[in-house]
Amino acid sequence: MNSTYFTSIQTSTPNSSIITTKSWFIPLDIINIISLTLVIILGVLFLFIVIIDKTCHTVPMMLVANSCLAKLLFTSALLGNTIWALKNDLTQISYRDPLCIFRGYLMHATVGAQFDSYLLQAIYRYITVVYPTRLFWQRKQFQCFLIGLTWVCAFIFAIPHVATGEIQYNADNQICDTPFREIK
Repeated sequence: MNSTYFTSIQTSTPNSSIITTKSWFIPLDIINIISLTLVIILGVLFLFIVIIDKTCHTVPMMLVANSCLAKLLFTSALLGNTIWALKNDLTQISYRDPLCIFRGYLMHATVGAQFDSYLLQAIYRYITVVYPTRLFWQRKQFQCFLIGLTWVCAFIFAIPHVATGEIQYNADNQICDTPFREIK
């Protein structure tokens, strides 16, 4: 096994720690950045098409665009995290940046919004099949209200993670997230 390790240097940055970076971390960070950038470009293109094309102004497309927006915001937060990880891998110093907690909060909120958008799509499909005569539940205005409500709930429900300090910097994975713990 021929594994290459970069050497570490000591710095005077507060709250920093020396990390041992394997040689394959940096190419994977670059591939991840390229992939996430491609996802952002395609997501913006899809949302642009949905906004411009009048044939896409239907409730099912609105619900799909909502899922796309949630994924786009999550990908943006993840891209910022990956860029920070690449910077830490290049300097071989791991420390939490000022936006770390915000990116962790944004990732929690957008994942919640993503799951809620899937729930809205499932409920809409259920209502159109099982209750096709109840048109109030299928109206565009009602679905817009539900979309707004799920976004507000997703961002509100993620606040306790920040307030209680659960979102922490994980130096091993170079990510700000809620650590896994055993539920008692």
